[in-house]
Amino acid sequence: MVVYMLHKLLVVILFLAAQFLIAWYGYFSGKLPVRGSFWGLSYESVFIRSLVTQLEFFWVLVIINLLYSMAFHVGFGSYKNFLVISILYLASGPISALLFNALVAKEKLDVALIIGILLITIGGILVVAHKEILELF
Repeated sequence: MVVYMLHKLLVVILFLAAQFLIAWYGYFSGKLPVRGSFWGLSYESVFIRSLVTQLEFFWVLVIINLLYSMAFHVGFGSYKNFLVISILYLASGPISALLFNALVAKEKLDVALIIGILLITIGGILVVAHKEILELF
């Protein structure tokens, strides 16, 4: 039973880690200069900068995909319900954005953002524990 609960917790941790890496990647790559050179070729384009960033930081994309693959694999074994896993995936985005903001970006939060994150978190908990909640009634 304990291992089963740890697997459920691992799914959440894996999704949060992947989303946190995505937030970092967007934060970092969004601040890169548009002008540069790659393999001796000069460029001055947001589109080319985006392509070059994909090549330079391919390892980040691989790690993100590994985390997602592991989360879905463990999630199917633990929850046996794609909707629950999908909701965990969706809820991990705003939660990891808030964590990223608190730890890295340090931008000011307002009440509406905090309420929104709380609602997403509560909704995620309700979806994950829907069977246990229904057993109460």
